[in-house]
Amino acid sequence: MTVKSQERHSAIYMMGRIIPAAVNLASTAIFTRLAAPESYSTYVLAYATAQIGSALLFQWLRQGLLRFSSSAPRQDVIGTIGALYSGQALLTIALTAVAWAISDMQDPTILLLCGALTLGQAWFDLAQELQRADMQSKRYGILFLARSASGLILGTIALVMTDSGFWLTFGVLLSFIAPPFPFIWRHLGNGRLNTALLSEVVRYSWPLMISTSLATAAMVGDRLLVAALLSPEEAGQYGPAVDIARQSIFVFVQGIALAGYPMAIRALESGDRKGAEEQLRKNVELLLLVSAPATLGLIAVSDSVAALLLGSEYQESAKLLLPISAVASFFMCLRTFYFDQAMQLGKKTGAQVVVSAAIIIVFLGSAYLLIPMFGMMGAAAALLFSQASGLVISYSVGRSYFELPFPMGSALKILVASSGMFAVLTAVKSLLPGSGPAILVPLVLTGVTIYGLLIFLFDVLSVKEILLKKFTTWRNK
Repeated sequence: MTVKSQERHSAIYMMGRIIPAAVNLASTAIFTRLAAPESYSTYVLAYATAQIGSALLFQWLRQGLLRFSSSAPRQDVIGTIGALYSGQALLTIALTAVAWAISDMQDPTILLLCGALTLGQAWFDLAQELQRADMQSKRYGILFLARSASGLILGTIALVMTDSGFWLTFGVLLSFIAPPFPFIWRHLGNGRLNTALLSEVVRYSWPLMISTSLATAAMVGDRLLVAALLSPEEAGQYGPAVDIARQSIFVFVQGIALAGYPMAIRALESGDRKGAEEQLRKNVELLLLVSAPATLGLIAVSDSVAALLLGSEYQESAKLLLPISAVASFFMCLRTFYFDQAMQLGKKTGAQVVVSAAIIIVFLGSAYLLIPMFGMMGAAAALLFSQASGLVISYSVGRSYFELPFPMGSALKILVASSGMFAVLTAVKSLLPGSGPAILVPLVLTGVTIYGLLIFLFDVLSVKEILLKKFTTWRNK
């Protein structure tokens, strides 16, 4: 695939993430204004539990689908992944039933909802991965938008009518189940089980099941620990702030990763190692180009973002949590969408278990130490420590299996440009009256302008040559 084609797919994937992410942020703004932290905590904790369950039981199927979709017959891939998915779904139902039967909770029906949400998220994720494997970037974005919009509508209706975190979660569950059907129906019944491929997928993917589960537990388990060590109400306050930081940074990075990584795999599968390395270099340059300014920009305007996107009961804690969570999300993005790929490309996915285990050990150790001492800030600090450690460990382990290129010169230019933008934003912000949502638009416009000028000045990714060619083409029309 050409550079122009990648840029087009990256742009489509990014828009397919940005628009739904904006809807998700609107959902957070509305939900936190309609629900008190204690009620909202039901949704936060159920969703975190479902994410861990989905990672443990299903996410390895998504990665297996992506890894083998270009090297095995399409019908075999669909049938084999479908058979494995069905088996995991039955296992999820059985585990949920056992948990409900033996639970001594006052209201164990929440366990049934967690099990159903796990299945719903896995169903939606599989539908998305099928679009991605087919390089259907537009359908991918439409599906994501349909889920986000239906979640906003159903969740709002649930809160207005019941003021219940349980029914909010149920509304979100429906938004995971219904939208995929129009996108996945043509695949149903169109598969063929290949036992040899099944064995290969399991051998490749089972280490990913462990590593992904551990990584997800480190990513969302902070909410569960805050609820256990502090209170569910504080978990309800903590969750939205961390989610805002993660969504604000992930949304830009995922578009690049979703388009770029499959291209690197295809080049490698075709024997073009040099082409794969060039693609990976471009991927990480683009990743840094958007994630570094997004992180520092969010830190600079965190108080205004909190005032805009969260209800009054959530804002004070969010102002403190957002900067730490933003840096943790940056490290998480860089590891997840780049350095972890060395082990996947080298087909040494068992090594990811080591990385993920190290992350969860650092997280649990620091969380149990810091949360009792510093409350929600301790949880955010534990998340930061664990993600920073995971980045270093992933780089150290992965380089022995597949040497990933890293353009240090471009990275330094991007860091300097992002820091310059941050300095200007901080200075401008000090001159503006107040710190509420009203000053957010001029600050964002200022940040984008300054960063763009610095990127042009430093000629990052040969931007001067690209703009000159576009200008010449436009002038000659």
